[in-house]
Amino acid sequence: MDGKSRKRQILEEEFIDEQKKLNNGIETINERMSEFRRENIKLMDKFNYYTKDDDVSRSNMEWKLQVIEEEFYRESNKRIQKLEAVSTELTQSYEKSLIALDKS
Repeated sequence: MDGKSRKRQILEEEFIDEQKKLNNGIETINERMSEFRRENIKLMDKFNYYTKDDDVSRSNMEWKLQVIEEEFYRESNKRIQKLEAVSTELTQSYEKSLIALDKS
């Protein structure tokens, strides 16, 4: 394997490793969002069970949990967008490196 081929292989391996890390990060965030949703449903079910006769407390709690849930999803989606932006930059950098390698 000549020097160019070896450099190309190293670039590709590094690119694939970084893409895997980014994809794992996105997957982890999505898993946490699903877990949060499940736990939130369980919490509301228990809360509703224990406050059957107290409509004021239930509606207040539901509103507060909804606000927390919306903020959690908003922040999670921001992080996913950042990871996707980094992924795009990584791809562009990788492509530029390959072009520069071919020119040398």
